[in-house]
Amino acid sequence: MAKFLKWLLALIIILIVVLIVAVPIFINPNDYKQQIEQQMLSQTGHKLNIAGDINIAFSLPLSLSFELGKTTLEHAAWFKENTKDLEKPNLLAVNKISLKASLMPLIQENKLNIGEVILDGADLYLVKNKKGQSNWETLSGAATVNKEKPGTTNNKQTDVKAKSADKKSLPEIYIAGVKIINTQLNYDDRMASLQTRLDDFAIIISEIASKKPINISIKTKFNAVTQKINGDFSLDAVSMFDLDAGVVNLSQTQLILNTQGDVIPGGRNVTSLSGVIDLNINKQTLNLTKVKFNTYDISLIGDLNIEQLFNDLKYVGKFKIEQFSPQTLSQNLAISLPEMKSPDALQKLSMDIVFTGTATSINFSSLNTYLDDIIFKGQAQIKNFSSPSYQAKLDINELDLDKYGIKTIENAPITTTQPDTKSTEASRTTAIIPIEILRPLKLQSELTIAKMKIADIKMENVLMTITANNGVVKLSPIQSDFYQGKLKVDTVLDVKNPMPKINFTQDFKGIDLGQLLQDATKTQEFTGKANIVSSINTVGNTFDDLIKNANGKGTFHVNDGNIKRLEILHTIRKAQNLLKGQQQATQLQEKNTAFTELKGTYLVNKGVISNNDLYTKTPLMMVKGKGIVDLPKEYLDYTLNVTLLNTLNIDKNSESTNFKGTDIPYTIKGKFDELSQKADIKSMIEDKAKEKLKEKAKEELNKVLDDKLGGKLKGLLKF
Repeated sequence: MAKFLKWLLALIIILIVVLIVAVPIFINPNDYKQQIEQQMLSQTGHKLNIAGDINIAFSLPLSLSFELGKTTLEHAAWFKENTKDLEKPNLLAVNKISLKASLMPLIQENKLNIGEVILDGADLYLVKNKKGQSNWETLSGAATVNKEKPGTTNNKQTDVKAKSADKKSLPEIYIAGVKIINTQLNYDDRMASLQTRLDDFAIIISEIASKKPINISIKTKFNAVTQKINGDFSLDAVSMFDLDAGVVNLSQTQLILNTQGDVIPGGRNVTSLSGVIDLNINKQTLNLTKVKFNTYDISLIGDLNIEQLFNDLKYVGKFKIEQFSPQTLSQNLAISLPEMKSPDALQKLSMDIVFTGTATSINFSSLNTYLDDIIFKGQAQIKNFSSPSYQAKLDINELDLDKYGIKTIENAPITTTQPDTKSTEASRTTAIIPIEILRPLKLQSELTIAKMKIADIKMENVLMTITANNGVVKLSPIQSDFYQGKLKVDTVLDVKNPMPKINFTQDFKGIDLGQLLQDATKTQEFTGKANIVSSINTVGNTFDDLIKNANGKGTFHVNDGNIKRLEILHTIRKAQNLLKGQQQATQLQEKNTAFTELKGTYLVNKGVISNNDLYTKTPLMMVKGKGIVDLPKEYLDYTLNVTLLNTLNIDKNSESTNFKGTDIPYTIKGKFDELSQKADIKSMIEDKAKEKLKEKAKEELNKVLDDKLGGKLKGLLKF
């Protein structure tokens, strides 16, 4: 039996040899050009023109060569009728295609040896017209889809056997090389108004054999006509593959993209990417190592390792953005940044990122950023990409936001133009809460800052906890050490409905108001140790709505302070001197109000703050009062009752003012920027005069009665 099989195999080989020798001798393939062209036309609608010769040659031992000369493939007639102004008559034009194959190793050793494959002078013209029709869509003919027959089994065991059989049947492949040269590709998408051209496109590949290094070189010039971008592209790599092990390796990979054009920031840029790629299909792993990406002044290096590539994807990565200067980058990108307050701002930036992930989530175990002297260290996680939820924790050493503020121009000319009231009004009525972004947000985050400064206001040991779920965003708590005291704020933002709702509570304990205002406004209009508690709620999505819809309540208690703009004593002296016709109070006299205690409660109704129990006490006076602060109208109206105490004699500047024990009406009212203060001395003096007249009349009457009646009715008349 074995002997018979050997003879049968020998006979088959002889027949193959005879056929291969006989076909080129007795059959000329050029005699069948017309049939080939007609078959292409009937199957695809494209006219094939074979202008050059078709050469098939045989050589020993059992080798075959094929060469096709100049050939064109025209656009289908239906496409030409539906598309005007085609720049080229052919979908494809080729000068030469050639290849060689040795069949004896395939028969003897299951090896497929192919000589150098050459494609020279190809011109490919791909067009999609405005109707969405493409000139290549009928090339496949009437494609059919194979479906499983009813009752066909499909189980893992069958698949394994099939794969094993396929693996055994696959021949070992050797290709002497691939050369695609002098090629041009034009792509014209008239639906998207996109035109791109590749010129001098070339692919040169050295001999291709399993387990041997393969040199790959791809180069082309490109011109994205509609985007007005042109440049050149190159890819060089050394590859090696092992079909049996399912391994592909690309080492010494170097991709360079050189672009230029008006739309390219800075007019020109060179981008490069290099690294090592290892793909193991059998083990389902893909490793990208020694990755280095460069563009403009940014350089990224790192590694990415992927497991279970085709199912249950898992990956681990580590990347670093090397230090660069954002200021220099902006210059190279032709982006003009405003001058910042500190010349050291945006001079240094780098990042370190370590992450793991799956097809549905990613976890950043290290997410560190270094900006100038600021160090951001944190972790973050994104779960369920289809409906993502976010978790983050970030620690910052010192955050000076003023350093990155825009520098004001000193000695700038004073403009005489009127304020843009329309712009101001528009900003007050513009939506400020991004509802559509916040509503689906799922977030849990914590931010800690050792030191922070914003608008010259300082904080230490800042903690911010932010959560978001089901349309409710909570900033609870926000707390810090704050000007020798403690600050705590809790905010709840509800965006489930079209009109956002905000609940806000804050608690200030032992805050040094003087130092706070000194830093914030460069003046100490108000000093003292403050304890302030408030609870406010509002509805709206514009500044004006949030103000006018505000409701709530609060308390305040300030000890040992001073209010500079509340000039009670100075105003009283001024009013008294005016009544007496004397000169005004001098600048040496006290023009502020010191107090040992200031306290009260307040209610907020539709943006109007009302306070009915204001109380303050100083060494010279006691003040009680009530009033309103209308935030929507930016208007204040307060009425105070000032009682000068018996300790008035300690006031060296009081001159002849002596109203101790007397209640003096005092009012403060007006627009926020036009407040006026008034002490009603006249009414007080008139009331005091009436009292004195009444007392004097009583004394005179009692004296008359005493003289006339001898004291018999004394004490009977009382006023």
